[in-house]
Amino acid sequence: MFSTVLSGILILTPPCLAQVKTVPADEVSALAKPLQPEKVEKKRVWLVFVAGAATLFVFINVIENNPSWFPAVSRANRAMTLRRKERFKQAEVNEIEEAEAEAVRLTKSVEEGLAEARKRRLAQMPGDDEQANTTSEFVNGQERMEFFVQKDRTQNQS
Repeated sequence: MFSTVLSGILILTPPCLAQVKTVPADEVSALAKPLQPEKVEKKRVWLVFVAGAATLFVFINVIENNPSWFPAVSRANRAMTLRRKERFKQAEVNEIEEAEAEAVRLTKSVEEGLAEARKRRLAQMPGDDEQANTTSEFVNGQERMEFFVQKDRTQNQS
């Protein structure tokens, strides 16, 4: 109430009642003092700026993920997170499948190499036609190896 009355008095008083004093320029320049240069601490300004930006970023992210205020953004963020997890799982599955395929390929190439070496060895060994016929009937590399081991033992025994 008091402030309202006081502001009303100040507004309603005529400007002619104000005491205005003119001062000569010499007197003003004699009384004037140079302003002290203000120190601006740039580090503090940057600190406040960066801290404010980080706070604003965190605050906006928290508000943005609130499903009651921004349901579409919240759903989109959840969908992107699920898709990222699915991609990660798919990448792991692909790596495992590639490793298995590589292992199968290497095993197959090793078996082919062993079969080729055994064929050369049989070709160099003196023997009858029965040995050559029996080796060509085996298909599995493991059976061939057992056959050759048994054949080598029988040759060593005689």
